Amino acid sequence: MRCASILLSAPLLLSACDPALGGDDVGDGVLRDMGYASAEATRTAYFTGLPRCPSYMCGLNSPFIGHELNLAGSPNDEGVRFVDAYHASYGDASVEVRGDELIAHVAGVELRSEDLIGLAIELEGEVDGNPVPLTVKLVEAAHTRMWAVAPGEDLPALVPSYKFVYDAPGVQDQLLCPASTEGAPEDTNEKSLALQQAELFDAGDVDGLLAINEELQSTSRAHHAIVYRGERFEFETAKVYTQDAKDWFNWGCAGSSASKLHLTAHTVAGSTRVGVPAPPRDVTQTMLYAYTATYCPGAPRMTVPGHPIRIADHAQLLPREGPISFGPTTDGTVEALWGAQGATCISNPRLATSDPSVTAEIASWCGDLPPCDDLGTLVDADASGSLLHPDMAVMTLNPAP
Repeated sequence: MRCASILLSAPLLLSACDPALGGDDVGDGVLRDMGYASAEATRTAYFTGLPRCPSYMCGLNSPFIGHELNLAGSPNDEGVRFVDAYHASYGDASVEVRGDELIAHVAGVELRSEDLIGLAIELEGEVDGNPVPLTVKLVEAAHTRMWAVAPGEDLPALVPSYKFVYDAPGVQDQLLCPASTEGAPEDTNEKSLALQQAELFDAGDVDGLLAINEELQSTSRAHHAIVYRGERFEFETAKVYTQDAKDWFNWGCAGSSASKLHLTAHTVAGSTRVGVPAPPRDVTQTMLYAYTATYCPGAPRMTVPGHPIRIADHAQLLPREGPISFGPTTDGTVEALWGAQGATCISNPRLATSDPSVTAEIASWCGDLPPCDDLGTLVDADASGSLLHPDMAVMTLNPAP
């Protein structure tokens, strides 16, 4: 979410969108600052025919967790704060996030789903001691499928998703979620559509936005974000430190770990959406470590955007033959088993096929972790229900090419 970081990260407020990760202008220092364990490993894995995420629902991983915002006006860790909201048709509005749904209140009326189209959220950051205004404009509203499926259910629940564009000094009508996977090439058609939607928004033509939205109901949600309250994260360490935050909410673009946690029902709001008990914080922590490849607390996130993995969960809410998880017929190699303190065993680090030095780098941070059992043994144990339990809640697999 390089463009999204401009929105919610004060030091970059005056910048235009950075080039997509993958160009020669991305230096080693930049990669390390973004939290990658090894700049060389990142380059090797990222520049050699990396598979791209084709839609919102994909079995990929990301070191990027997401962003958060406080609706009571407290600044986030980048100094960006909520100021006000209004609707292009109805005027001043107050907003809340209820579970995983954005709701606006206008003149005693609740606006939800498509009725939100035309909502603007005013933010303020700070650069060199000077306030910098930002406007986030909601131009499209839809739903995307949860990845988790409740026991006994055949179809996943739907979760609201929202497409935003934003303005900042020197930047106008930029997609908040510019690509389905961080670093993927820009979709010029999607960019043109977003510009058209932004122009309708600026003209106050909400009916025009609604008409476009209806035409797009069957298309991808790759450029949408989901929102939810409850969890708060330390974004630099991938630590989950609360599940009952009141005024804070998470803003997760497709492909971010924040969105993946929610879609797998590893958040309080996600579990409510699916209709299952809320996960203990340790289980949410385990899934976040697995998605970000944080092999032990304090270690860097040793993955790159878009690298394919498959993941199985303790609660067995992810269909074992789906595009996210794996089952007895899945071909690949075991990466690791995961608990609340990171990997409990590790056999094939996800980046080691491109850079064997990653294995030694993990050991330098986490010590010598034992190897995992072979794939057949673990898949059989998973199928029998004897593998995944709260102390070892997640298993990751490197799918065969």
